[in-house]
Amino acid sequence: MELVNLFPKVLGISTIDLSDSEHNMVMKTIRAVELETYLPDMEDSKRYTFEFLEKKNLYFLKEKIFNSFKEYATKVYGSEKQKYQMNTSWLKVFQPNERGHFHQHRNAMVSGLYYPEEMPEDKQGDVVLHDTGNETSYFVQRDDGVNRGTYFVRPMKNRIIFFPASTFHSVNRNLTDKTRFSIAFNFVPVGPTGFHDSYIDLK
Repeated sequence: MELVNLFPKVLGISTIDLSDSEHNMVMKTIRAVELETYLPDMEDSKRYTFEFLEKKNLYFLKEKIFNSFKEYATKVYGSEKQKYQMNTSWLKVFQPNERGHFHQHRNAMVSGLYYPEEMPEDKQGDVVLHDTGNETSYFVQRDDGVNRGTYFVRPMKNRIIFFPASTFHSVNRNLTDKTRFSIAFNFVPVGPTGFHDSYIDLK
């Protein structure tokens, strides 16, 4: 029997190769930023800094992230010619006992997360991707992610993930005694794309 995985959302998981000095620069920059209030009316969504990867001393990290994204985009969308740009990036910080709310990213095509540090496996802090399009009320537990309403990704040192920006996600509560950091970013296509009455040239 032929089985077709109909209209799947594709999660990309990889690792960025950073030297010790590069990783130290990332952590030094993270710890030096002045954290701001983000969505103060929403529980456990309190710290961010926008355009984080536009800092000159993190240009090397932005370039490595973009190269990894191009691999994801080419494999998922099937075009090496299509151009993209990173239109936003921000630092997200979860202090002990904080968690991330259920949300998706707007005004973007692909979203991603980079983790500079590992979180203990039994201390949560995982990002949780939610399948909001599952039409069946029956649940079958499987190890490969099929027929599963959620998928968990554990923060690992220099791990990077990509997923469609429309994917709803959240972050499990940080049960450690240290701060959990992640760098988030969005991508949009630029230049000519589409065809016929769907053609557009995005600047």
